[in-house]
Amino acid sequence: MVAVRFFRSSPLGGVCAVFLLLLVSVAVMAERLAPHNPLTANYAATRDAPFGRHVLGTDHLGRDVLSRIIFGARVTLLVAISSVLLGDTIGFLWGLASGYLGGRVDLISQRGLDV
Repeated sequence: MVAVRFFRSSPLGGVCAVFLLLLVSVAVMAERLAPHNPLTANYAATRDAPFGRHVLGTDHLGRDVLSRIIFGARVTLLVAISSVLLGDTIGFLWGLASGYLGGRVDLISQRGLDV
């Protein structure tokens, strides 16, 4: 019920939420979804065009591009979540210190962040 209300009030937000859910699902189930091992080189299939066994083709070492993209979603999510958590932690501590110390420190901190 809440999801339907959210989709009606913010269709673009709903589409983005579905995309994010799909990305997280692909990253979590990478072993089951990837058609090939992303690290195994197949020199007989180097730079194969997208066809049949390799839906998106292969790279210069014969590794399946689709499998590499699916497993790459894990790294992408890890970097994104880590950077957000790091930024939030630094911002929280900076704001806490600035608000606690107040006065000139707060003013200089605000001007520095504005720059």
